[in-house]
Amino acid sequence: MILPASAQTYVSGEISTNTTWDLTGSPYILEELTEVVNGSVLTIDPGVTVAFDGFYLFRATDGGSIFAEGTQDQRILFTSNADTPAKDDYIWIGVYSSPASSFAYCDFEYGRKGLDLDNSHPLIDHCEFRSIYTDGITCEDSSPTVTACDFHDLGSAFYIYAHHDVASPVVHGCNMYDFSNYGMYLTGFADPPLVTIDAEGNWWGTAVEGEIEQEIRHDVDDASIYGHVDFDPWLTDTPVEAASWGAIKAMYLE
Repeated sequence: MILPASAQTYVSGEISTNTTWDLTGSPYILEELTEVVNGSVLTIDPGVTVAFDGFYLFRATDGGSIFAEGTQDQRILFTSNADTPAKDDYIWIGVYSSPASSFAYCDFEYGRKGLDLDNSHPLIDHCEFRSIYTDGITCEDSSPTVTACDFHDLGSAFYIYAHHDVASPVVHGCNMYDFSNYGMYLTGFADPPLVTIDAEGNWWGTAVEGEIEQEIRHDVDDASIYGHVDFDPWLTDTPVEAASWGAIKAMYLE
């Protein structure tokens, strides 16, 4: 249900038909659990703000998808609607068994997590994850392609869980720094074969190999984990230039 108001739109419940959130209705204020269902597609236009008015979850499930593709000049913001926002003000944005979702030029702040993925493989490009209570992105049995993103002021940049060998994110050209736990934390991966996470070409807040290794939990730390993070080569400074969103989509979509 979407009720228009003066310069803002209140949102709650199910979105069960193809829907677009445009600038004329922004900010979109979530008043309770809000979910995209029944194979529907929610398109969030550049420049839109999505604000959580409490400890709520916003998710695509039951075949639903979220396409939030901002631009360099008009980023999409997911944030708290509190007068004094703080980490853990809302739950997170979830993408669960979604056939196709994507996030480009989006900013995620003040949630318990940024993105929570389960059995989904979205493209995530030029996004910033900041001031988040736990993880920037949680991947459970998911293989997103994450490029040119910035992760800071959070618990871990990535928390990656696999029941077997069905989680293998690709992470390139990202900045991961100022986190209290890990850049990447692997758990699950309980059975062979070994799964290698492609995390080459990222900046980990340091150029020292041993220090980067300390920011990653994988098979090197626990032999019972059949998951390995390949971070070599790594960047010796923050990325200077990144591929455009159009180039990223062309690489992975036909």
